[in-house]
Amino acid sequence: DTPARARDALARYRQSVSEDGQNTRDLPAPGDGGFAGKDRFYGNLAAVRRGRHIVVALGTDDEENARRQLARVVGHLE
Repeated sequence: DTPARARDALARYRQSVSEDGQNTRDLPAPGDGGFAGKDRFYGNLAAVRRGRHIVVALGTDDEENARRQLARVVGHLE
């Protein structure tokens, strides 16, 4: 896969979360950025892209905790 495909997939996921009536907001980092919001099944979530990879933290207590989890995973990606 490519960074462009990952970017498109993340945009589709954000749209899906937004269609559930949940507010989403931009996350400039970690990685190449993404968004935070609320999933109807998992609750709080944050999703970011790093190159061709997408990393998602689901069901976190708060956005800061989600960012820390994402940063740890993104730090191990090439």
